[in-house]
Amino acid sequence: MTIFQAILLGIIQGITEFLPISSSGHLILAESFLGLHVADLMDFDIVVHLGTLLAILVYFRTDITTLFKTLFKLDFKSDEGREIGFLIIGTIPVVVIGYLLGDSIQTYFRNPLFVGIAMLCVATYFLVAEWLKEHTKMQDKLTWGKVILIGIAQCIAIIPGVSRSGSTIATGVLTGLSRVKAARFSFLLGSIAIAGAGTLLATKFADEVDVLLSPMILMLGFVSSAAASYFTVSFLMKFLKNNSLRTFAYYLLVVGLTSIFISL
Repeated sequence: MTIFQAILLGIIQGITEFLPISSSGHLILAESFLGLHVADLMDFDIVVHLGTLLAILVYFRTDITTLFKTLFKLDFKSDEGREIGFLIIGTIPVVVIGYLLGDSIQTYFRNPLFVGIAMLCVATYFLVAEWLKEHTKMQDKLTWGKVILIGIAQCIAIIPGVSRSGSTIATGVLTGLSRVKAARFSFLLGSIAIAGAGTLLATKFADEVDVLLSPMILMLGFVSSAAASYFTVSFLMKFLKNNSLRTFAYYLLVVGLTSIFISL
């Protein structure tokens, strides 16, 4: 991998991690387009995901600081305390499924054809979620039931081509949450999952140092991903105040169909 490719892939990761269009799917498509061996780049993919984690921590620093203070005080009866519980419960499905099936899913579904199919499914889900939001009335408030559904949605996003932010935001919208509230919870929930993936990566570094890319390549991917992520999450939080997920659904339909066509 060249320096240019590392920076380009880092930027793609940063933009697509927060826009609900699947960062893993776009990385696989970009890696294939650049002629890189996709199966050997999972470590790089996780490193650029850590860049997105830094962006989340910086952008939501006030919220995260408040949550940590609440945690240290063991004040679980407050609104912040309840949100900590929501984040824990919402994370359990992805931990269980990731541990049991994560490697198998990445091995068998990490190719442009399956990515294209997954994107079509996600696009359809966006359109259904937006339609139901307009035709049903539900309370714009997090509940244990809604959190479990959002957690399951994040779990499904282990499949390459299924957007983590997209699936969780759409599920939040489907259950009556405002798009902005759903996005905020999605990003906070995602930070835990990304941090967990980073921990697993650190373990892999210790055991398989010989398979890693050069430190320079990894650093460039990390920095470019972090910078692109911060500006993207800032944009999306403003965009969702007055816009729906339909724009991203139409984009995924085009990219998904193109990916399938090229693969076949």
